[in-house]
Amino acid sequence: MRTGSIRMPAVLSEDPLRLVPGGSRIPWPPSDDRFTDEAKRALVLGQDEAVRLAHNHVGPVHLLAGIACADQGVGAQALRELGVTSDRTRRALDSLMPSRATALAPDDITLTPRAQRVLDISIAESHQRRRPSAASEDLLLALMNEGEHFSKELLRALDIEADAVRKKLAELVDPRGA
Repeated sequence: MRTGSIRMPAVLSEDPLRLVPGGSRIPWPPSDDRFTDEAKRALVLGQDEAVRLAHNHVGPVHLLAGIACADQGVGAQALRELGVTSDRTRRALDSLMPSRATALAPDDITLTPRAQRVLDISIAESHQRRRPSAASEDLLLALMNEGEHFSKELLRALDIEADAVRKKLAELVDPRGA
């Protein structure tokens, strides 16, 4: 798995879809044990989607795409079982948030405050389930509960409802209770 860094936001530009990098760099994926390896892989893939689209930020929608593009983890499995593939996700993301002309290095990308909130919610979800680290299913559930606009739009473009994702996660995490 590739490791590197990501920037924290410094200032907002006049264009509300672009954050101006310049904040401090933090390891990406987080190097501590707050996230499982499969969740870290999804975070890296989310950053890769931002790079592919030449977006200068990683937002919740990029995290959702990262989970969808992952080849392992309960979050990725839930999306696959709902018919979501990495190709479908990329096409839908391309239609919602077109690529910009200027390519960026992964280390120059900014983590949005909403994406940071998703990470925080996912850690809280894992602790609530008495697990030491957030897994991809915690990230996916946090995305469903955070309700960021572009994430909802991406789900809509994939013909998936947030409630269907929650239900599928419940089935996979606790088959007896679903």
